Amino acid sequence: MINEAIEAVEIVIWGAVISFGIVAALTAFLIIALGYWTGVLAVWAGKRIANRIHPAPPAPEPEAELDDELYTHWDAWNADTRKET
Repeated sequence: MINEAIEAVEIVIWGAVISFGIVAALTAFLIIALGYWTGVLAVWAGKRIANRIHPAPPAPEPEAELDDELYTHWDAWNADTRKET
């Protein structure tokens, strides 16, 4: 009878230890997850605020003139090799 009581107390103690371990692990996970998403939100908000203070410069307009170097081979290929006499 005493052995059964000791075993029952051991089961309760081990149950409490395991439950505490599970609660501690879930709490740590929640703290880490909240810390991560808080950091993500802070970086996002910082970028938004910085973009409002110093907006990005406008993209340069494409040049209307074409690069002559692109057409050097075309001119050489289509050159008239016959000379006028």
